[in-house]
Amino acid sequence: MWHLYKGGDITIQGPSVLVRKKVGDNLSLSANYYEDMISSASIDVKLSASPYHETRRQESVAADYLHGKSTYSAGFITSKEPDYKANTEYFAVSQ
Repeated sequence: MWHLYKGGDITIQGPSVLVRKKVGDNLSLSANYYEDMISSASIDVKLSASPYHETRRQESVAADYLHGKSTYSAGFITSKEPDYKANTEYFAVSQ
C-alpha cells in the first residue's frame, strides 16, 4: 500500500507492507514495514526557500491467539527517525 497526505504545506507519503500468516486454527503471526517521508518547511525555512525532508521508518512483529471468545495479542514495534528512536512492546486481551 502507498499512503499519501497533503495539506498545510506538508506532504507525508510512503509505503506500508503487511504480511500475516495463519498458523494452525488459533494463531496468526504478522510483520509490518511502514515508512513516512515528510516534505515540509517551517516559516523560517520558507522565507529562505530551504525545503525540509525527513524519513521515519517503523517495523513491527505481532502474534494473535484466539482462545474461545478471547483474543490475546502481543507485539513489538520499533520506530526510527534521524533524531529519535522509540520501541514499544504490547500485550492486549479483547473479547
